[in-house]
This record gives sequence, structure tokens and C-alpha cells, in this order.
Amino acid sequence: MSENSLDYEFISDETIIEIGNESSNKSSSKNGGDSHGKDSQRRSKTGKKELVKDRIMKAISGNARLIIAFVPITFIILLVIAILSQTIVIYTTNLQKSDFEKKTAEININLTTKIQEVNDKYTDERLKKLLTQDDLYVYTNAFWSYELTVNETLVKSDLVELPSSTSTVTITLREVKKPSNLPDSVISIGSVTRGDKGDTISSHIKLINDTTQGILLSKDGITTYQFVKQNLKSGNKIIIELSDQLGSKLKMPYTQINVELK
Repeated sequence: MSENSLDYEFISDETIIEIGNESSNKSSSKNGGDSHGKDSQRRSKTGKKELVKDRIMKAISGNARLIIAFVPITFIILLVIAILSQTIVIYTTNLQKSDFEKKTAEININLTTKIQEVNDKYTDERLKKLLTQDDLYVYTNAFWSYELTVNETLVKSDLVELPSSTSTVTITLREVKKPSNLPDSVISIGSVTRGDKGDTISSHIKLINDTTQGILLSKDGITTYQFVKQNLKSGNKIIIELSDQLGSKLKMPYTQINVELK
């Protein structure tokens, strides 16, 4: 009994050890198999997560590139709109300013003209009440000057002799009005027409026995009346006749002037 017990115990111990080892190995194998399966599952899940994450990152990256490309275009469009808006505002403002200045200038001109008309009318009425026509003529006579020329040579006598080779003769009467603050209706009394609106200097000079038409020009206070005779020959004669008023203005004691080609 005791031998069997010892053997049993001995075998039992080895057996226990072996069994323990086998159990450990089996347990390890089983646990290893389970761990391997779990690892595979974890790797599979991790792979799927990485794939999804990769796709999300690609989508985000593509959208980011789209946004980055879109932002400068949007900025340029907004900048162009702002510049155009500012240009339109400036153009409209300048147009309104120009229109305002134009209207203001027209108003000023009209106002100045009206004021001048009122002043002239008042001055004219007052002077003509205070002075006679002859008094006004004496006073305003100094504002006018006259000269008569033949071929640009001032006439100083009743005889003008020209070379026989002369083929064209130009006779010019020039009237010059000096600047004055007085109304034209008053100043014109001192002219050769003595303020007669129906009269001109052309009626105060003519050519005797000649049908040549005179040319009347007026600009900047200077009036000219001119005769031009062409195709003249030696021995031709031209007679100029002046009115008494014009002779007086020219300070000539005669009313006829002879122009002769020798």
C-alpha cells in the first residue's frame, strides 16, 4: 500500500507537472489563437478606418484646393466691382458738377447782362434828361476816330497821285470806337452817324460816277468800309465824295478827293 502510494505520488507529481505543462501549452495555444483572431479583426477594422480617413482627407484636400483657387477670383471680382462703382460715382459727380457749373455760368451771364441792360437804360435816360444832344455829341466825340487810306497810305489832301503802273486801288475808311463804360446808345451819339440806328458809315462815302460796291466789315470796335478797283490804267481817275460829318471827323476842309494814275 505504501509502495503504491509513493509511486502514485511520484507519478502523480510528474503527471501533474506534465498535465500542467500541457494545460499551459494548450491554454497558450488557445489564447494565442484567440489573440491572433482578435488581432486580425483589429487590423481589418483599423484598415477600414484608415481607408475612410484617407478618403475624407482627400475630399477635404480637394475642397481646400477648390476654396484656395476660388478665393482670389472672388477677390478680383469684388475689386473690379468696387473700382467700377467708384468710377461711376466719380463720373456721375463730375457730370453733375459740370452741369451745375454750366448752369451757374449761364445764370451769371444772364444776371450780368440784365444788370448791364438796367444800368445802361438808367444811364441813358438820366444823361439825355440832363444834357442836350449837342452836349452829348461834344462829350462823346472823343471816343471815336476815323482815317481814310488809299492803298494803305493815309489821305492828307484832296489829291492823291499813284504810279501809272498801278492796276489795283483800294480805298478804305476805318472807324474805331474807344472803350467806354457808357451805354452804346450814348457813345454812338459821338460817331459820324450821331446815334442814328438806320445810318452807317457806308452812307457817308461814295465814288462819283462809279458802280463799284463797297464792303462793310465790323469787328472788335473797328468798322471798315472798303472799295477795291481793279484793272486800272494810266490816266484813270477816281473821285471820292465825303459827307460833311465825315469830312469834319477826318478834319478835312473839303468833301471831294481825286485819285489819279499818272
